[in-house]
Amino acid sequence: MNPFALGLMEEYRQNGARLGWLLSCDEEKAYIFRAGHEDYELLAGFNRELSGEDVLPGLRVDLRKLRENFSCTNGRIHALAGI
Repeated sequence: MNPFALGLMEEYRQNGARLGWLLSCDEEKAYIFRAGHEDYELLAGFNRELSGEDVLPGLRVDLRKLRENFSCTNGRIHALAGI
């Protein structure tokens, strides 16, 4: 994973983000950052949905749509979000 993107996610967390998603299209990996946790959770494969958990109840993001609608080349990061 791109060290710069990982650093941004850590910065978001340090500034109060309760939940963050870093999605790597090429690797089909989702890195989930949560407040109060030092590490991130790694989910392999885009055959799933992500949820907003208790931060944004009811929010669902279908990662299959990302695979279907975006070209994945050159290690691009297609989503970086902190809530």
